[in-house]
Amino acid sequence: MEKRPVRRIDTDMEPVDRKNELEVRDPFQRMKPFISFRYSSREISSNGSKTYIRAKEKSFVSGKFKSEE
Repeated sequence: MEKRPVRRIDTDMEPVDRKNELEVRDPFQRMKPFISFRYSSREISSNGSKTYIRAKEKSFVSGKFKSEE
């Protein structure tokens, strides 16, 4: 296999002034007017020989509240 040296091309580069740059954001991110969150909990209890599990899940996504027990 033949080895070919890579030559560096000398170019004059100017420093970039970064303080005048704008932050470009995705349009979909800007259009979300609602906050969203999720909450879940599990409760385990035992009574004699039986074990009970109780679960709760609540969420608020895109302005809609959802609750499950």
